[in-house]
Amino acid sequence: MPKAQRTSSRLKAKDTPLRLRKFAVNEKQVIEKIVVEGDQVTAVPAQDTTEGTSKTLKRKLRHDAWLEKLDTAYTAKQKQKKKADRNKQALKTNLDSFADILNTIQVQKKPEVEPKAQESIPVKPAVTPSTAFKSGKARRKAEMQEILRFQKVMQHSAFKQNPLATIRQHVQNTFASESS
Repeated sequence: MPKAQRTSSRLKAKDTPLRLRKFAVNEKQVIEKIVVEGDQVTAVPAQDTTEGTSKTLKRKLRHDAWLEKLDTAYTAKQKQKKKADRNKQALKTNLDSFADILNTIQVQKKPEVEPKAQESIPVKPAVTPSTAFKSGKARRKAEMQEILRFQKVMQHSAFKQNPLATIRQHVQNTFASESS
């Protein structure tokens, strides 16, 4: 079957090239365009219409609009963040009334009490687990101290004679000192 050919009406409907028109001007040189809307005819500046603009210009306009949209969103977020920071740092109460009260209070020194013999004994802090340390160096140091302490306990004469009684006595002393 032979190829279908175009009708002549289609060929005539094509626009004639610019160079063959009698009063033709390049799109860049057009100052005004005539727009027909219904029965009204108006002259519009050619730069305002987007149908005559080039693809790169349309792309640039879209990009500029997108950047402006991003900029407004960014500035709104920054303002919100600054407001939240100010709210965190601001005092919730007015302390002016407390200043007056503090000025009226008179400071009285307490008489010194002689320290008792029991209070002068330094209390050793409780042993912290090795997982509570943040750095590896501190953890290793605590582990070494615990190893040394364990070796001293193993060499102690009371522990060698009766280990369970020694441990029981240690626990009683430890809990007795914590409760009082």
